[in-house]
Amino acid sequence: MRVTKLHLFFFVWSILSAIHCNNKSDFDIVPFIEYLSISTNQLHQIGTERDTLRIVLRFEDGDGDLGDRSNAQDIEIIDSRTGIALPNSSIPMVPILGSENGISGELTIRLTFIPGIDMCCILPNGRQCETLAGFAQDTLQYLLRIRDRAGNWSNQVSTDMIFVQCE
Repeated sequence: MRVTKLHLFFFVWSILSAIHCNNKSDFDIVPFIEYLSISTNQLHQIGTERDTLRIVLRFEDGDGDLGDRSNAQDIEIIDSRTGIALPNSSIPMVPILGSENGISGELTIRLTFIPGIDMCCILPNGRQCETLAGFAQDTLQYLLRIRDRAGNWSNQVSTDMIFVQCE
């Protein structure tokens, strides 16, 4: 099965501007995330323009050890149709702040897709990136979780349903 290629960018500014440092952390050292929104629920298999999807999450981490300088895959984004994680997903280094380093904030993930290459419909017969009369759209959700530098995975959340226009 073909693994989807994508360009994944995190808006570091949105992370750093939204981080709250807590003097006494009430957060668990295992990261917690909450799904907030997506920028669109419509993507396209056919076309010449790139599609961009922004996923916004709220996060908490009791010891503030999010992000990794080694660009290790510390965010998992799984296509619900295939169960396969999108590659190259990492959180930028979040500086250690405060005396106990509990942090919370919002994380905006930007996924950019090239229609017919990075974003494809999966037909009922299992074929991808093709059209089929009567199969006008496919649906998917992204399942997400993050990992801190200690190796703790957060809870998993899912996006709203996303519709991929096949024709």
